[in-house]
Amino acid sequence: MFQISHSKIKSWRTCKRQAHYRYVERLEPRKKPKPLMLGSILHSAMEERIEGGNPLEAIAVYEKEYGRLFREEQELYGDIIGESKSIISRYGDVYKKDPLKYLKIKGRRSEHPFEIKLAPDIILIGKLDSIVQTPKDGRVWAMEHKSKKTIPDEDERFFDIQTAMYTEFPAEFGIKKFDGVLWDYLRKKIPTVPELLKKGGLSQAKSIDTIPQVYMQAILDNNLDPAEYAEILRELEGREKNFFKRYYMPRNKVLGKRLVEEAVITGRDMAKNLGTDNTRTIDRHCNWCSFKLLCRTELLGLDADFVRKHEYKPREKIIEEDTEKGTDE
Repeated sequence: MFQISHSKIKSWRTCKRQAHYRYVERLEPRKKPKPLMLGSILHSAMEERIEGGNPLEAIAVYEKEYGRLFREEQELYGDIIGESKSIISRYGDVYKKDPLKYLKIKGRRSEHPFEIKLAPDIILIGKLDSIVQTPKDGRVWAMEHKSKKTIPDEDERFFDIQTAMYTEFPAEFGIKKFDGVLWDYLRKKIPTVPELLKKGGLSQAKSIDTIPQVYMQAILDNNLDPAEYAEILRELEGREKNFFKRYYMPRNKVLGKRLVEEAVITGRDMAKNLGTDNTRTIDRHCNWCSFKLLCRTELLGLDADFVRKHEYKPREKIIEEDTEKGTDE
């Protein structure tokens, strides 16, 4: 029985050499890129929030680890802890009255592990972020949290439809049916604090990338009169959706069936060829591949063993779930 996951499928389809580094040599970078680190922190904070805890406590765990990093690594990550706290706090403000009911499955409201038998020889494994119900209509949704540079449009979102495959197997999660997928987007950017002008007062540029709450806080911090900024505050109304947005995609049986069929084909290809076929696919994705340095070193015939030793390390544990949850890098 061969195990696959979304990450494993994606890696194999993108570049077989990448899959070889990750699943045969079992390597990972010694320094996790900032986008992935930030995504991991936010994901842990979201999990804590859904379970009824304090998301800032989840961030504190990373803060303790961050304090042990070498100075140059702290420079690489910048104020990643402060950014994480700001983003998750703003998320809490926006969804203070959360319209969703998080269903409790096997004692948990988040991170639901699954093992789905797609075919006699192929098992899909991973974790689903949450299963939620919209109380007004009673519909049940497979929910995935995604942290992005910008909130995706419909075309970009279509390339992120792997969760639709999970909705074909509601019994595996202990429910009767899924009505579709819910993407919960968090933008990996802090809303801009308005500039304090030399002539006095705050900048009222309508193009400012912020939300009303942040602008109002700047007014109060500078002991200014909110009435003088009524126009820009009206302009900023609704800008929260530029930072936090939820999209619902109703279940499509044809889509789900085809995703399952193609996952099985890819799984069987991997079962047969992973470890023997490690050919490279050189394309734009190489720019953000974690193994770019090692791959380039091998291609040029340089000292790849040195790079492996100093830039990469053995993965402590291979988890065939989405190891890059919530990220777009």
